[in-house]
Amino acid sequence: MNSKKAFSLIEVAVILIIIGLIVAALAIGEQLIRQAKLKTIVTDLKNFKVAIDLFDQSYDSLPGDITNASSFWPVCTNQSSPVVNNCNGNGDLTIQELYEGMRMWEHISLAKLIDNNYVGKDTIGTGNQFNPDENAPALPMGQGCYGGASAVNSAIWYGLSSNIIITLGATSTNASCQNGAFTPKEAFYLDTKIDDGMAETGRILSTEGDAIKTSNPNDCSNGDYNLSINSTSCRTIYDFSL
Repeated sequence: MNSKKAFSLIEVAVILIIIGLIVAALAIGEQLIRQAKLKTIVTDLKNFKVAIDLFDQSYDSLPGDITNASSFWPVCTNQSSPVVNNCNGNGDLTIQELYEGMRMWEHISLAKLIDNNYVGKDTIGTGNQFNPDENAPALPMGQGCYGGASAVNSAIWYGLSSNIIITLGATSTNASCQNGAFTPKEAFYLDTKIDDGMAETGRILSTEGDAIKTSNPNDCSNGDYNLSINSTSCRTIYDFSL
């Protein structure tokens, strides 16, 4: 006589319910983790603003743009290959996106205004690559980073004119922090926590990656965030000039 006993429909139903609860719990846990990371980003941006303001007050220059950084910190050396990337900036009161944008984090860390240490060079790509936790602070989520730059009459940023901004985005080979790193909901969260909740106005601005999406429906530009979209299509900036 076969002693094996088949599962009853009730037992199968109970197992499916348990599996469903586990999947739901994991999804909720992931959401809570991302929410905590977004709160960390809000804190990071406030700390970066304090550090940059203190640097400007102490050295009468913007980090990255300071013309005599190597005099203060001899360990800050020039890079000649694969691209020329000097320790000292050109003193034009703006942050050139690639090289001065990398040096910005090195200068701030050498001045002991942030905890981590950063090299102002790209040692992985062809000289133009932002590498999280190496030459730029890492975003708490994904393969993203905080990039320093200026937006002077920038069409990409709604005609914004600012001598210093922080870009928050995913990085890629030989690129700055310019790709989408947030869902529209996440970008909207950052915007409402720090600013006015509008993608194209105020201190927090957002676009779809490195360009404004002109077709409808938009993800995170032209004034609105499309909260029904779940892809990480949004790149955000923090404008220090306001």
